[in-house]
Amino acid sequence: MLGTPWTLHAQAPASPHARLDEYFQTLATLQQFNGNVLVLSQGQKLLRGTYNIPAQSDSLRVGPGSCFIIASVSKLFIKYAVLLLAQQGRLSLQDPVSRFIPDFPRGRDITVAHLLGHQSGLPRELQGREQLEQVSLARTVELAKQEQLLFEPGTRTQYSNVGFFVLHRLVDLASPKGYAAFVQHDILRPFGMKHTGEYNAARRIPRFAYGFDTDAHHRIRPVDAININRFETGNYYSTLDDLERFAAGLFSGKVLRADAAQHLLNADGAVMQAGGRPGYRAYFYLHPAKQLTFLLVSNYSGMPVEKVIKDVPAIVAGEPYQLPVAVNRQAVAVPEAVLQRYTGRFQLEADPAQVFEIRVEAGQLLLIDKAGDKAVFHPDSETTFFDDPQSAEGLRFEPDPATHTYRLILLSDGLTLPTKRQL
Repeated sequence: MLGTPWTLHAQAPASPHARLDEYFQTLATLQQFNGNVLVLSQGQKLLRGTYNIPAQSDSLRVGPGSCFIIASVSKLFIKYAVLLLAQQGRLSLQDPVSRFIPDFPRGRDITVAHLLGHQSGLPRELQGREQLEQVSLARTVELAKQEQLLFEPGTRTQYSNVGFFVLHRLVDLASPKGYAAFVQHDILRPFGMKHTGEYNAARRIPRFAYGFDTDAHHRIRPVDAININRFETGNYYSTLDDLERFAAGLFSGKVLRADAAQHLLNADGAVMQAGGRPGYRAYFYLHPAKQLTFLLVSNYSGMPVEKVIKDVPAIVAGEPYQLPVAVNRQAVAVPEAVLQRYTGRFQLEADPAQVFEIRVEAGQLLLIDKAGDKAVFHPDSETTFFDDPQSAEGLRFEPDPATHTYRLILLSDGLTLPTKRQL
């Protein structure tokens, strides 16, 4: 079976605070979390904690007031800015992109609402994004114009960072003084968010938490500077306190009318946005009806994201949950004929531009990425494989009844990433 770092925690501490604190202390001890956490429920503060991985560099260590890159959590500021501009009559959610960018391909068919809801048809990422650093917003949109639509606008939902680049530009054009000034004056200042801003525009940030990841030898190391100086829209930094202020005021009506703020809610009635990149993880969750707030900022990307965001609400609700434990996966012998079932090319469903090949060489299973880099994965069952025996991440293969073959599931960066086989 697939090795897992989780066991049912039957004899947990009595109070929610103690359970949550134990949970994050355990993650830190196992080198699976480094950062700050806030959990509020029914108006009570169940946890506000700072957790540092022990016996590591002082550069990794953070404090309660540390500033973190929040990656895609920055999208909340873009969403809020769009709704605020609509409230001010400067744009409409039904406006086509062509109102602001007349030469944008299919701009008459893509609306502001499509961009907000990831229904524009634009791809997840720009081609060649790995080589881009500190590119201007205008240039980013010029690159977005070269992308092909993956589907007709409004017919599907597929996460698109490219769509938010365009949305960012629309806010920039619709705002009287541009995007940065609008966010600073109309959002951050009214919320009292004094330690939040766009990293690329900042010269020096006090208490900035530099990002860390694991290297090829599974050692914790600082990430390359290009992962900090990212080109993408809203490369914001913030603190736990500032994000708490934002969460507390979202539905207050102080800046944005409460009825307009309802557009921030997803189908489950929550404001939810996760963010991640090499060196950073961030999570923003606010459920007004359940009166639950869960905020997380981290300068270490080696955390089991999906498990954490699933387990914390369970702990708060007093439901069974799983406490992390150390992993030690053992390789087993699997016949080469079984390995050959899995060979082929696979596209990442979340980002079809990401293509992987599974190949068998000398009795070993290899994963080859689009750059041609190879990694050997060892089986600990007929369907699960690992490259690091101390990690639950790796590869999983599942039967696909539609094609009578096997589909590949990547377990990477704390996420479960399904793929589609290329036939």
